[in-house]
Amino acid sequence: MPMKNDELLTFLNNYHKDEDPYFSLKRVLEEASEQAISGKGRERHASEEPYEQQKICTITRWVRLSPVAGPLFQAIKKAVESSRLDAEHAIFELQGTINYLAAAIIVLEEERGNPFDKKA
Repeated sequence: MPMKNDELLTFLNNYHKDEDPYFSLKRVLEEASEQAISGKGRERHASEEPYEQQKICTITRWVRLSPVAGPLFQAIKKAVESSRLDAEHAIFELQGTINYLAAAIIVLEEERGNPFDKKA
């Protein structure tokens, strides 16, 4: 079971980092696990599904072969999140979706040689 933030801080303050060459990796993994299990990850994304069935894995599978997988992932995630929010926050998330899709278009246009690129 991961440590809570105050337990983690106590551990880090008392731990001799020089004795473990993997100390920083262990710390980061522990903090990330804590976030997924009890922080924002659980609060906004989990729905009590096993981790490998949560959106973080499902969306990654959908877009993994795309040259613009990063922005597509974020756009899909934000669109899904918007459906659970009040109108004001949903609009904010959907505006973010538009920005991620615009980034995807720009990168794809760069790859094909965009005729609107002023550098060309």
